[in-house]
Amino acid sequence: MKLLLFNPGNRAGALTEDSKIVDLHVGYARYLNNVKGDTRPYESAAAILPPSLDGIIRGGERSLKEAQEVVRFALDNRQLKGLQGEQILYDSSDVEVRAPLPSHSAKIICLGGNFPSHTARARGIPIEEARKVMSETKPWGFIKLNQCVVGPTDSIVHPARTKELDYEIEVAAIIGRQGKDIPVDSVNEYIFGYTALMDYSLRDPQEPQMPLTVALGKNFDTSAVLGPYIVPRDDMANPNNLRTTLKVNGEIRQDGNTNEMVKGFPEMIAWYSRDLTFYPGDIVTCGTCGGTAMEKRNAEKDSSWFLKPGDVIEAEVEGIGVIQNKIISK
Repeated sequence: MKLLLFNPGNRAGALTEDSKIVDLHVGYARYLNNVKGDTRPYESAAAILPPSLDGIIRGGERSLKEAQEVVRFALDNRQLKGLQGEQILYDSSDVEVRAPLPSHSAKIICLGGNFPSHTARARGIPIEEARKVMSETKPWGFIKLNQCVVGPTDSIVHPARTKELDYEIEVAAIIGRQGKDIPVDSVNEYIFGYTALMDYSLRDPQEPQMPLTVALGKNFDTSAVLGPYIVPRDDMANPNNLRTTLKVNGEIRQDGNTNEMVKGFPEMIAWYSRDLTFYPGDIVTCGTCGGTAMEKRNAEKDSSWFLKPGDVIEAEVEGIGVIQNKIISK
């Protein structure tokens, strides 16, 4: 099952195998009334499958189990409407898929330096040396502000202050349970599911230099893209073996696999949860593989891969879906 947030209405839905979208809240209310005889179905539905993804994530396994029932019910009753005449089943072409940002209070922690193919070329060192250095280094990264997040087909506004707008495709884990000081061997229990994140960043020097260089280079309107879907943890075959690809104007730039990660999601989340409480909807990303514009600049003194207005980016994470953004002028 794949979960999503869609318009009209910014509602939580599920993508079916035949590319239909089920409104989970409306469908569940109808299911409760028809199958369970519930006389207050909307109130009951709000407790288990509310209209928001945040509420569904907080509901955990029970919400996912009921979501699967709703999908089966909707597909068996394709012409059925909600109890107030609302639509339950949509064609994918009739809706706009939004960023599945579970909570507008979420923190987005992005790991840096986790793929040897990226680090080696960026630093000009052999890949095995990069792997050794990275394995001996504690996890590090940066925060993406959730206000910068846009959807999987939205345009990316080219910041006026940069000549070096870069791209990175990453896999993101979404936290499903509140936790702090989480042991490495227990992290999986705290992960609700996985989505894709596009990290757009500025590679030229930013002012002021320190300590805000990374924050300014990583945070600007439209600098983060989430989506298109959330795949629940138990539906994801292996997050440590997912192919990630990225094209710019049809040309392949990044083609990697999460099996290259030096640090896996358990180590990342355990490290960042020290003395810091994670809440449902928080997001941790894994870093990116080789193929960025910065690498080409550093290795070949060639800046031609940096993004310009008019460029179209198509990025895909195996099993999750495709993000497609166009770069536009400010």
